[in-house]
Amino acid sequence: VVFLTEGAREAAIHRTAADAAKTHVIYPGACPADEPQTVYSKADCCRFAHFGSLGGSRNPGAFLEGLQIVLDQNPQLIEKVRFDLYGTADRFSQKLIARFKYREVVTDFGKIPRQDALRAMKKSDALVLIQNLDDLSHETIPSKVYEYLWADRPILGLIYKNPQLKKILLEQGHFAVEADSPAEISTRITHILERWGTGDWDSRGFPDSPYTVQGAAEKLLAISQGIFREL
Repeated sequence: VVFLTEGAREAAIHRTAADAAKTHVIYPGACPADEPQTVYSKADCCRFAHFGSLGGSRNPGAFLEGLQIVLDQNPQLIEKVRFDLYGTADRFSQKLIARFKYREVVTDFGKIPRQDALRAMKKSDALVLIQNLDDLSHETIPSKVYEYLWADRPILGLIYKNPQLKKILLEQGHFAVEADSPAEISTRITHILERWGTGDWDSRGFPDSPYTVQGAAEKLLAISQGIFREL
């Protein structure tokens, strides 16, 4: 049995008493060949960007709370920070955005073509990842993570009960905070803004992501070959 996360594998073994030796974890990854040739260029504003759907407990509430803390304490940053949304948002998420104290810093672009989204990722100053605030988050990794890792931009992950995902981000040089802690989120936003303001943000560079579609396929084939040898 193949699982997409270690958390899902562990939970399944616990629920079913399955033979751990017959279970595997393969991260699906992304295809770097799909990445458009877009060069990042620092602009006048630090743009945090979220890509994908927002709904239910995966909503921008905690990030907006953290951002409001930062802007309440540093009103001069209102002209220097933006939060861009690409994708769909349910009614609850839309209400959170509409009620945000500094509504002028938020832009909802809605759904855009995939290649345009990939280009926008590469042009953003920081990519925001938001997990659901429920126990299933321990067993899941948003598929958007793998595209984010190939965008070569800093990722701010709002992680909930998922040490595995937190480890993946930190090992690749990105940031991870508790998704239900606006105070921790505000601290990390402030840190990112400070780093962005120093002028070295455009030359950060990240190691190539080890999570690719080709790698996942090769691991799946290797598992299959091992099974056939045992028959």
